[in-house]
Amino acid sequence: MIEFKCSSCRKLFNVANSKAGRKARCPECGTVLTIPKSSTTDLLIYEEDARIFSNNRLNELYGNFLNNNDNVILNHRVIDPEDGGVARLEILTGIGRSQLVFIVLSEEEDDQAFVGIWSRVGEMTELAQLAAALREVKLVSRFSLSLDEKNWLHVSTVRKLKNFDDDEFRDVILTIANFADENEAALLGGIDRT
Repeated sequence: MIEFKCSSCRKLFNVANSKAGRKARCPECGTVLTIPKSSTTDLLIYEEDARIFSNNRLNELYGNFLNNNDNVILNHRVIDPEDGGVARLEILTGIGRSQLVFIVLSEEEDDQAFVGIWSRVGEMTELAQLAAALREVKLVSRFSLSLDEKNWLHVSTVRKLKNFDDDEFRDVILTIANFADENEAALLGGIDRT
């Protein structure tokens, strides 16, 4: 069985594995959903001794975020755990909309550990779109924009881990997800983020 929640109203569904990849309409709110290939709700469970990152403090912050914000987390997974861990969260940003947010640890020493948090705004096919995105930035002092080799515009921040508390960690993740989503919608309209 595949267990997942509606991306809009958070209604819980259990469907047969053979339904993976099919479209369905939520009977509660009417949102059209794609049934995931595997359960997503089990990904939101965070055990006290789970080690995603190589830093205990970041594990604690991330675990608290997962446990206290399941209303906006569609799913999460770990990328490259052997390299200290990169977490990928899918954050609900509006009805039927979500953004991927990535979290990475850049240093392992507690006193000098830095955390990078970023989201992809979208693929910029023209320089005019990039210029428009740069003009839209209102958070210059806290976040930066960069264009990667695949022409994805990233909104990101790098901060000292010791300066984060649970509230600030949550606020940065949600602000980056929503900021990326607003710019993506304004500049590109609805695009496929897969």
